[in-house]
Amino acid sequence: MKGKKPLLILFILLVVGTLIFIGASKSQNKVEIRAAVGFTAPDFTLRDLKGNNVKLSSFRGKAVFINFWTTWCGFCKMEMPYIEKVYEKRKDEIIILTINWTSTEKEPGKQPADIVGDFIRLTGYTFPVLLDEEGKVAEGYLVRGIPVNFFIDKNGIITAKHIGAMTEDMIKDYIDDAIKGYKGGNGD
Repeated sequence: MKGKKPLLILFILLVVGTLIFIGASKSQNKVEIRAAVGFTAPDFTLRDLKGNNVKLSSFRGKAVFINFWTTWCGFCKMEMPYIEKVYEKRKDEIIILTINWTSTEKEPGKQPADIVGDFIRLTGYTFPVLLDEEGKVAEGYLVRGIPVNFFIDKNGIITAKHIGAMTEDMIKDYIDDAIKGYKGGNGD
């Protein structure tokens, strides 16, 4: 019995060490910053239409919906009424940030930010609009086409990414999942 006791202790230490290593490895994956489901959303600071700086990480503790769009994108325009509707109904539950890829806005004789401001005034949308004037946030989020939507839980983990226009029900479902928090799996 005496010879088996040190082996049993060694075995228990080996199992506990392995479990600690596996747990640490899994938690490190969530800390990594990357514009992909299951990873911490890259932080950014952008100016809104009123000139205020808005920082993504300042919303930690609340779920966030990010929508990349432009004024010249037909599919973006199709989903905007749904985003507005959801914003009006659920702005106390989730932060909605629409990011205009301002560096792609072109209209003769107008500044890109003015194009965006005029569009929002004409349409009457009230959701927050941020200006990505240099395109760096879109680049960091690997935006290649638009619209692109990211849903982020209260811990800053991306729960879903949706490329293309969404219906109101799709937006609601993604928001519900973001509020519940990241559970694993792939929502790309």
